[in-house]
Amino acid sequence: MKKFNFNPNVLTAGVALALGLGIATGVSASTSSGSASPSGGVQISNTATAEYSVDGVAQPTVTSNAVIVNVSEIGSFTLYGTQGTSSTDDKNESQAAIPGGTTTFTNRLTNTGNVTDTYTLNLTTNNDASIATGNQDYQFTSPTAITYAIYNTDGSVATTLASSQTQTGTVNSTGGTIKLLPGQYADLTYNVTSPTTVTGGQSGVGTLTATSSYITTTGGATATLVNENQAIIKLPVFAIQKTAASTSIDLNTTSPTVDYTITVKNDGSATYAADAVGVLIQDKLPTGLTVSGGASAITVTSTDSTTTNGTTPTLTTSAVDGRQIIAINGVALKVNETMTITFTAAIDKTKVNKAGVTNTAEVYDNYNDTAVTPGDNPTSDIKDSSGTSNPTDAKVPNDPTGTGAGGDTSTPITFSDRSLTLTGSTSAELPPTSTSTGVTYTQTITNTGNNPETGLTFTISNPSTTDNITPRNVIYTPQGGTAVTLTPDANGVYTIPGSIGSGQTGTITYDVVTTGATIGTSETNTITLIPAAVTGTTKPTVTPVTNTTTVRGMTLVKEQALDATCDKTPDTAFAQTPVTATPGQCIVYKITATNTMTTKQLTNVVISDTASQWNTKATYVAGSIFDSANGATVVPGTTAQSSSLTLAANGGTGYLQFVVKINGAN
Repeated sequence: MKKFNFNPNVLTAGVALALGLGIATGVSASTSSGSASPSGGVQISNTATAEYSVDGVAQPTVTSNAVIVNVSEIGSFTLYGTQGTSSTDDKNESQAAIPGGTTTFTNRLTNTGNVTDTYTLNLTTNNDASIATGNQDYQFTSPTAITYAIYNTDGSVATTLASSQTQTGTVNSTGGTIKLLPGQYADLTYNVTSPTTVTGGQSGVGTLTATSSYITTTGGATATLVNENQAIIKLPVFAIQKTAASTSIDLNTTSPTVDYTITVKNDGSATYAADAVGVLIQDKLPTGLTVSGGASAITVTSTDSTTTNGTTPTLTTSAVDGRQIIAINGVALKVNETMTITFTAAIDKTKVNKAGVTNTAEVYDNYNDTAVTPGDNPTSDIKDSSGTSNPTDAKVPNDPTGTGAGGDTSTPITFSDRSLTLTGSTSAELPPTSTSTGVTYTQTITNTGNNPETGLTFTISNPSTTDNITPRNVIYTPQGGTAVTLTPDANGVYTIPGSIGSGQTGTITYDVVTTGATIGTSETNTITLIPAAVTGTTKPTVTPVTNTTTVRGMTLVKEQALDATCDKTPDTAFAQTPVTATPGQCIVYKITATNTMTTKQLTNVVISDTASQWNTKATYVAGSIFDSANGATVVPGTTAQSSSLTLAANGGTGYLQFVVKINGAN
């Protein structure tokens, strides 16, 4: 609260004959902390007169001394925040807000003086560090106009109003004015908007100021009052726990099942926790798990037996991946209330991920309490599941299990099953002669079972040792470990050191190099992973990986066409077939280089044509040479040569072209 009481001047009273009255205006003020001084005033000067006669003769009128009464005008007002911890203080603290939503503030402006006064109102939405409340995390946006309603001191609707003032209405949030008669008050209401990017527990603080025109004019000590308006983002805080009655399931048993329990609590340990309405609790079961007995076999209970907490559980099938979805919609969870859901899931051992599953329940909620539609991708403001939360601060550390671990929880289930995969089948290309490393192939071993795999071996086939396409430099790298170079035994078998834990991976890499291989040839290597035999378990079958290396490079085609008139323009299409010409006619030669590599460009390509092939029977036509880059050169009698060309990957070409004239004619 900001309250300003203006102490009036002590009235001096002296009364004589009230037969004369004089009024003079004046100003008198005194101040005290937190209150405005009396401002302005009037002065009453009162004199008396008497008439008399002496011996029957009228005498001059006699005037008495003046007695003076100082009557003070009081300019005084209060400005309260009516939503705070006290309805008569200067703060509206901790008003509920949601991201992107509006918050309504109410304040009361009262004229406690004895003069009609006009007040100028201003709202601020700035994150003002000078405000004593502190914890201003964001700035309000879009303040509305201020709506007011004027009342009399006793709370009755004001019917007598100051000039130009209506009983209800709106004024601008910046510089708007309101006029009050002595004793009247106005209830002020306005809205501000919180940004959409804020999170739970963050606060925004603005101010409402009222400035007295009377006190400003008459020079009172304090003419402006300030109220603080604080909004705090309040959201439900969901603590989620999903547990399984057994964490290790033997898939070899008949009709294996697992019993699940889900608890969802609106955790009141956060100071900004709010009741939740229209909540969707959803569990998308892992592949291979379905609710045993159907939806009617799901049990839902709540710690608040007086609340209708949700509709009957429903079961649907995911349109994305065919997994079963349990949905409990329209849930109401008050702060500190808990809902418990129990069901039994049947396990299809032909479909379940035998490496194990971790099933996480999810909670969806909207800030404005509207219901959320179940499905694969529910649209909601808040999504909360094990280890995740949106917005980030919608979930606080909690202790749903009573162990002090905090956070949402879920229970992983493992299965007794050995399973390995080997992935990485691919193809690559090399030029006839590669770099020293050539191409590197990578194969990933993944232990998708629930037991560590030790004693793994593998082989790499090399179908031909004479095609100049050679695998070498075999390396194994464990997950998070150091690479080791492997050497095969006499039978070509490589041994993988150590073990690969459940869910972990290891990689096998090897290089293939070429040394003068023929363009167009290829070789396929087969990598075969061999699991070790372990007593009491079934040895997993692993599909081999194949890698194919194809040799590609540049092809060169020389073509010719007749130029009978020697105008340097071919008369026929270029062809590789023979051309018949007579002395004096010309031949146009074109040599085209083509890049057959699909991913690499060819650089420094220089096409040459040695003149010794034709210079005894024909003569180079001056000015006829050019190439695809317009940079060809020729040394008459020796060689025609292109500039340095670059051939783009996957069919890029370049060419050299020139003209020779058949000897023997003029």
